[in-house]
Amino acid sequence: MDKENLAVDVVVAGGGTAGSAAAWALARTGLSVMVLERRFIDQAGARWANAVPPWFFDEFGIDRPKAPELQRDEKSAWLISRFGTCRAGMHDPMPYIGVDCRLLVQRLHSLGRDSGVVFEGDVSGATLEIDAHGRPVALTARRGDTKSGGFPFRVAARLFVDASGTSGVLRRQAPAMARDCPPLQPDELCSGANQIRRIADQGGAIAYLAALGLQPGDTVNWAGVMGGFSTLVVHVRSDLQTVLITTGVSQDGGRGSGTGILDDFVASNPWIGSTLFGGAGLIPIRRPFDRLCAPGIALVGDAACQVFPAHASGIGMGLMGARTLADAVAGSDDPGAEGPLWAYQSRFHRRYGAILGGFDAFRRLTVSMTGEDVGALVGEGFMTGDSLRLALSQRLVPPRDAGLLASVVRAAARRPDIAARLVASVARMAATAALYRLHPARPDRSALRRWSCSVAAALGGRPDVL
Repeated sequence: MDKENLAVDVVVAGGGTAGSAAAWALARTGLSVMVLERRFIDQAGARWANAVPPWFFDEFGIDRPKAPELQRDEKSAWLISRFGTCRAGMHDPMPYIGVDCRLLVQRLHSLGRDSGVVFEGDVSGATLEIDAHGRPVALTARRGDTKSGGFPFRVAARLFVDASGTSGVLRRQAPAMARDCPPLQPDELCSGANQIRRIADQGGAIAYLAALGLQPGDTVNWAGVMGGFSTLVVHVRSDLQTVLITTGVSQDGGRGSGTGILDDFVASNPWIGSTLFGGAGLIPIRRPFDRLCAPGIALVGDAACQVFPAHASGIGMGLMGARTLADAVAGSDDPGAEGPLWAYQSRFHRRYGAILGGFDAFRRLTVSMTGEDVGALVGEGFMTGDSLRLALSQRLVPPRDAGLLASVVRAAARRPDIAARLVASVARMAATAALYRLHPARPDRSALRRWSCSVAAALGGRPDVL
């Protein structure tokens, strides 16, 4: 079968939130864009509901979700220790909105098509062609049924955007990116699951909440449910028709999977009925890769580890990566040139990397904790409703509430061991955030290597760029 030959300005690998957002934003600058997705295009992206701070939509430049894309109706949210004896509460207004990611992706696809983006689904075998200088220049792949060989095609482009998720399909094939983006370690991966289910027994749902002193419309966040970095979130809607269940657990200590935690919870609560929709997968929970680009290639979304490390939410930061990339290459004769792409990397790290890198320090603290340690964070007053609000807003804002600071001081007197670890973590957060604002502004791999080493030293880990 003859191979079809195509040419566009930009190829985006991955049609989920980050990929379709990048495609639309790039197309709006006048570039021709093609999106390649391994699934059927109407199945692309996260298939679950996610909590997203609304400022991400404002900053990206898109309308905030409206029903039915807009989900949830929380009256309050409660952080509860794994044994249910310690809690911290947060009341309306919430710092986030619930979003049906399936419908958000559909909206981005529609906006992209209106701007000329071409979407191709059911694509497999994506392989980059690399020139003598190490720059990607084309991609070969197949469309359709792989058993019959599919339909081979080749597409040349000046910029390839990897939005393929944690697997980093293009990232692993580009020599510079493969060298400077190390494989993710178990403690840098979260196994997450999310389902929206019918409520089969409304009385049972009410009794479940009443045992916790809560009402329909409240959200329960079980912290450290399996010890370390692990969570179980349960939101029973006010109308008692559906329940949202979200789970996550880091993969470093044999604590199981997000799907396993969810299944166990459902099995022990017979008031929960059949599944309406949902999904599961591995999510990166480390700071963004120190290197987000090389000539001809850029990373966005989970492929770039643009995920909030403290609770593994990547929808909003993926939008920021997409917008920052499009702004950086706009007006350039070559969108894949080193200068515009380095500007993307530097701008993202300086503005958003300070948030993500800073909270990676806190993530590292929780990964090392037992369930009892996490319970002490909540029960002794280290974590309050106000600190929960700060984390869920995905901003790096120093607390100004005197009550919050007083609570932390009292908690430190009761548990100096936890306080010492928390103080060290906060110091790392501050140092890391400050370093991100010093990311090299111009292309210079030696300067990037020095910066990478400084960030790793602040966090107590290994540098990406060696």
